[in-house]
Order: sequence, then C-alpha cells, then structure tokens
Amino acid sequence: MKEVFDHLRGKRNGRRSSPDLMARHFWFAYQRVQELVRAAGAAEKARGDHAWRLRRTAEVSGCSAPDALWALDRAESRGRGHRLDDALARARSEGFEIPRAGTPLQSFVLLRKLARKSAPFASPVTRRAREAQAAPQRR
Repeated sequence: MKEVFDHLRGKRNGRRSSPDLMARHFWFAYQRVQELVRAAGAAEKARGDHAWRLRRTAEVSGCSAPDALWALDRAESRGRGHRLDDALARARSEGFEIPRAGTPLQSFVLLRKLARKSAPFASPVTRRAREAQAAPQRR
C-alpha cells in the first residue's frame, strides 16, 4: 500500500526532482535572455529598409523571425531601455521565472550564477579531474 501511495504522491516515478527542474529552468531562462540580447544588438546595428533589417537581424543573431521583429520594434521605439532590461522583461513575459533583485543587471547576474552553478548539461567532472585526465601518464 505504501508503494501505491508513494506513486500517487509522485515519488519514485522516474521524474526529476523539483530542484533539478528549477536548475534546468534557470539554464533555459539564461539562454533565452542571451538570445534576446543578441537579437536586440543585431537590430540596433542593422541598416536599410525594414525587410532587409529584419532578415539581417535574424541572420546575424541566429534568432527566429518573431524575435527579430521584437528586436526591430524595440530598436525603433523612442523610450526603449537597455537591451538587457528589455530582454529580461520579454523573457519574464514568456513565462520564465527570473529572480528579482534591486536592478535588472543584478537580476541577470543572479540568473547567470544560478544557471552556471547548476547547469543541467554541464559535466559534473571538476577542473582538477579534467586536468588530471589531460596530463600525460608517467610510467
């Protein structure tokens, strides 16, 4: 009976733990913010008519067409903020949970720290272990 109860509560069902899911979420949020910042920078530098700038922004930054359109609209707006601030706001509006801090820059630094500390795709091997593997073996 205990096994059935544990299964219904979500324990031992093969799913990842909640901290593991949040770590993955922070990593994806960090990647998303970086992608939006790249798109915003490319849009600010693009010159020409709107269609050319849209294509160029997507090509240079590697972003999707909707992201390029957002970046162009942002670049053309009069009251725009810093590209990092706008990227954080857009990522939050898309549903990413980004930690709040005193300023958007502090929020980004905290997000980067969380993403790097618990990167779900990073190898668990430490730097010292990598150096030991790379060092030539003495006989």
